[in-house]
Amino acid sequence: MVRFQHLPFVYNELTALHPSARGRGLALPLKLQVVQRARAEHYATMRTNNHSLNAPMLAVNRRLGFRQFAGRYEMHGELR
Repeated sequence: MVRFQHLPFVYNELTALHPSARGRGLALPLKLQVVQRARAEHYATMRTNNHSLNAPMLAVNRRLGFRQFAGRYEMHGELR
């Protein structure tokens, strides 16, 4: 959990599981723990990001009440 001292929100930069642990329903309780910690610190807003094709994590975030907003558009290229 990244804390921005002068902004009224907390940013959950990354929620990740080892590949062998995926598909076991662990992401939701992990993310819930982060939400509970933020509430204990009196934050009312949390931001996070997602890869647009990561359907399982998108579903977890939606279930927790996160809403989708337009984000960063990245382009990657090989440097020759």
